[in-house]
Amino acid sequence: MLPYRLSFSLILFLFTPILFLSQVDLSTIKSNTSTKTNWKKYTKQEGILIEYSFQQDNPTRSYKGEYLLLRITNSSNLNRHISWDFSAIYNSERCLNCDSNNEELHFENTVKANSSLTGNINNNKKGPLVIFHKFTDENYKGKRALEWQSFELKKLHIK
Repeated sequence: MLPYRLSFSLILFLFTPILFLSQVDLSTIKSNTSTKTNWKKYTKQEGILIEYSFQQDNPTRSYKGEYLLLRITNSSNLNRHISWDFSAIYNSERCLNCDSNNEELHFENTVKANSSLTGNINNNKKGPLVIFHKFTDENYKGKRALEWQSFELKKLHIK
């Protein structure tokens, strides 16, 4: 049997890295969610309100960027199945996903009655409710012309 001091030291040694990792993740989430999100209406039909907002991401290991977040609110008493294909027009008038064949930009889900789904910028895998818009980091040296200026939820279906 290990003496009390040794077993406590061993436990502290084993769990200290986990505590530090948790603190980093929590501070990142806390700083990103502290800003108020201003939602704008995209459309409202059949008890479904789709809103959007642009939000800054401030990652610790990559370039800062701006993302489009989508929120779907179902105010009806029925579950609703929703689908769409996201497309956007760049400043250069080039189109992103105009042929609707990019599965990453396809959304399909059921929103339960009197509930909502909201994109989360803090997830590593952003998903179809969080779409990259542009880099905002002053250290980013890539092409800045690849910013899109308008977007559309094509083939929007609500059942």
